[in-house]
Amino acid sequence: MGQMGRPDRDTGLRTVVLASLIIGLILCTGCFEQASRPTQLKVIAAGSLLAPFAEAEQEFEAAHPGVDVQIEGHGSIQVIRQVTDLHRRADVVAVADASLIPDLMYRPMEGTTANYTDSYIAFGGNDLVIAYTGKSRYAGEISPENWPDILSRPDVREDPDGCSACRGGVWKTIAF
Repeated sequence: MGQMGRPDRDTGLRTVVLASLIIGLILCTGCFEQASRPTQLKVIAAGSLLAPFAEAEQEFEAAHPGVDVQIEGHGSIQVIRQVTDLHRRADVVAVADASLIPDLMYRPMEGTTANYTDSYIAFGGNDLVIAYTGKSRYAGEISPENWPDILSRPDVREDPDGCSACRGGVWKTIAF
């Protein structure tokens, strides 16, 4: 099974990403049969979602040859601000923190009474996991209360497994 839970989580995330792209496609304007160029499906996504969305993009475009999925990544708040503050069109908005949607998008668009959105689907979430073995440095000391101090020690090595948000010590941001 590889890493604990990894295959199931990746498969579920891939399914949800594909479903998000399909929903965005349905909401796209234009008619596939009449279009001389591919219909563009604009996705603005959180950086932590770029890898699964890139994989889903290839699968989706192969299944829907008349669609060109265009994915752009930012931090979650910047994703929302692309739409609300910069007034950019997006067919799919995907953030890593679903609570941002009602906080920042349940408000009227300029010049209208319609909100940027009135609903969203939370399909997953991110967790920061600290994994270690009995042979890990400070394994006997680390606890829910002192983990930021332990991880901040200069002789502790981080191995974020590809998580760009984790590089540089995300725990420092969270803890302080």
